[in-house]
Amino acid sequence: MKNNWCEKLKQYWIQKDIPNILDLFDENVEYYETPFQKVSDLKLVWKDIESQNLDSLEYKIIGEKDNVVVANYIMNDNGTIVDMIYEIELNEKGKCTYFKQWYMIDK
Repeated sequence: MKNNWCEKLKQYWIQKDIPNILDLFDENVEYYETPFQKVSDLKLVWKDIESQNLDSLEYKIIGEKDNVVVANYIMNDNGTIVDMIYEIELNEKGKCTYFKQWYMIDK
């Protein structure tokens, strides 16, 4: 289920399919764009992907325990590399209830 969730996120991101991305998250998700910046409007956060020119987007699961997965996503957005670590907690329905991101940009 966790790998499936990560794969769906990747595919929807590449397709710029914001409605399906938002459907991956529980309506009461606790979402952090950075370790200290809690977000309340996911639609606004994910709207940014509309302007991306992805050369590539890959991920690798680097840790799993119970219903939590830690994944490393690496995005090449028109020559800008963004290296992201996501902590993702899923409920029994496969929806994300907790999401925290750390990232580094290499231009």
